[in-house]
Amino acid sequence: MTDDRPPGGAPDDPLRRAVIEHWHDIKMLAGPQQRERVLRLLDGIAGPDPADARAALADELLDLLPPDHPVIRVLRAGVAYGRGVSEAELAAGGWPPGGPSAAAASMPVTIYLADEDIHAEVEAAVAAVLAAAGLAILERDEPVIGSWFRRMAAVPDGADDGAARLLQNLPPLLNALQPTRDAVIRVGAVLIVKRDWTVSVFRLTAARQAELDRSPHLARSPHEIMAALCLAVEEHPDGFAGPAVVLDLYVEGPVLGRDSRFVRETGVSFGRPRVSRVGDDELTEEESRQLGIEHSLLSNVVLPFDLEEPPDGSRYLETTVRMTFDSPGVESIRLSRPPADAAARPDDSLLDTRGVGRQELTWKLTAINEQLGLRPTGREVTAVLASPQASSRLTGILDANVRFTRRLLGRDLTSTAEPLHPLRFTLNVMDGTFEAAPDRGQASGP
Repeated sequence: MTDDRPPGGAPDDPLRRAVIEHWHDIKMLAGPQQRERVLRLLDGIAGPDPADARAALADELLDLLPPDHPVIRVLRAGVAYGRGVSEAELAAGGWPPGGPSAAAASMPVTIYLADEDIHAEVEAAVAAVLAAAGLAILERDEPVIGSWFRRMAAVPDGADDGAARLLQNLPPLLNALQPTRDAVIRVGAVLIVKRDWTVSVFRLTAARQAELDRSPHLARSPHEIMAALCLAVEEHPDGFAGPAVVLDLYVEGPVLGRDSRFVRETGVSFGRPRVSRVGDDELTEEESRQLGIEHSLLSNVVLPFDLEEPPDGSRYLETTVRMTFDSPGVESIRLSRPPADAAARPDDSLLDTRGVGRQELTWKLTAINEQLGLRPTGREVTAVLASPQASSRLTGILDANVRFTRRLLGRDLTSTAEPLHPLRFTLNVMDGTFEAAPDRGQASGP
């Protein structure tokens, strides 16, 4: 086989036809070895393992071609939403009647919840995420009761990358999952796994989608699906890091005949902290002189968090994040944040910290320009911690609030949104394991 000519044959398969038509582009962009792999995989589509060959070919082409290339549009229509092709049809090397549009007509959507009581809220959140991405539920199977499981199918509105749009609209769905310990939600190429209160979000490759299509039982087990698809909490394709937990923020208001009511205004999504060792040479002279520091385990902790879009007509003026450790012997050595990338986007906030030498760490970010406010974007704060060498598992409370202003009847009204319950967390400073769940035993309302 030589890569000087396009693959031959008269294929009915639209993906093979698109590759043949645009072979010149592929040949110009690919190296000799990659061209050879593409040709072998094209032959493999008509071989004994067509699904595996198609999935591997999809990965090769996605790495090779720009996202708006005609081959990628065909690929996404037929593979990214790949529930429209049965294994028998794949083995025959063809598509169902109607061609690629029929194949693209059913994106797999599955919901598994350990807690059946929240299924209505989660279903509504899934439908909202789909609608925001231009998708609609086509059909629903009857739910399987016990825990709770339901299989559905959704219809994409075009051949562009629906997965990217789905990822942009996940916070409300992640918030709906907050009361349950375990869950698995798949929407096409997007997979959400909640395992022991920790949420991970993945964008599945075509190969992993095909594997999941062949083993649908995995969608009912958070532990099995992570192991079978070789997914790790650290792995977030395309630079997307799923939040570990969402903290809802409320404003308290009086109600006639009652004490008060709490209205959800916004939320803060906390990602999994990144932990690294701190060497003695990374400390300042003053930090090195602190009593007992030579017997402590020194860790640098980076805590990522995202602010949701502010309520309509509102803007954020200030946000405060607080991390309080209750493990004995833990104290902060330094509090800061990573330097802003001025070339990409200059920082819009001033940072004030409190808690050096103590167990309660506070980062307060205030908008430099109150008329513009704080952008609803991803942020990070950092801490250098000293903890006992014999204890790597640290516990505590994670809390946050947001001060915002809203224009009402010609006046700017300022309010502070706070959680009803903070988050109780466990952080292992040796391996970075992080778990968080609502602390129902404490209230942190206005």
